[in-house]
Amino acid sequence: MYETFLAAIVTPIIVTGLLYITYITANLRLKYVKLPNEENRRIALRQKLGKGFFWLLILVYPSVSRTILQMLYCKQLDEGDAFLLADLR
Repeated sequence: MYETFLAAIVTPIIVTGLLYITYITANLRLKYVKLPNEENRRIALRQKLGKGFFWLLILVYPSVSRTILQMLYCKQLDEGDAFLLADLR
């Protein structure tokens, strides 16, 4: 359960970092290679990566939320004590 939790938390961070590295790399390429319509390409790149980031958020948010909330599920025992179900595994 902990591995699933860790993967659900870390994977979006890694993918976001890769998107950011892609943006920086492409932006540097546009900066040092003089092309016509350079500013328009930079704006288009920023818009495309921004849309990709928000789509990533929309697609990943439900599974990350579900995984986090599953970690907080408690089970009531006969003695009246409650324990996290993740701790009982």
